[in-house]
Amino acid sequence: MTLSGDCEELRTQKTILEQKKLRLDNSVQGHEKEIRQLEVAKKNLDAEMKKLNTLFYKNTDMQEKLKNDNFNIENEFKQKLKELENESIRLENHISNLKEQKADILAEIVEAERQILLWERKI
Repeated sequence: MTLSGDCEELRTQKTILEQKKLRLDNSVQGHEKEIRQLEVAKKNLDAEMKKLNTLFYKNTDMQEKLKNDNFNIENEFKQKLKELENESIRLENHISNLKEQKADILAEIVEAERQILLWERKI
């Protein structure tokens, strides 16, 4: 009877321990599943981070290129503006010279007409 009681007690302990083991196994499986999910999420985040880094560096390169292009265009416009300014000054000087020549020619014409009138009076 004692032996039978001890066997029953041991069976009870075995059942309790088996149930405890099942709960622990389920808990371990749950944790492992959660770990796998976290690893997948980590991989996805790594991929997103790489994508963002790529876009960031691409944007930085494009920004630098645009900055250089704008600087070059600005310098070209400044150079063209200086050339046009010099051309304008040259044309203004040319116009002034032509006006002076015109005034001289008009003065010569007036003088020639005066001479003609004098010659006509003499004739």
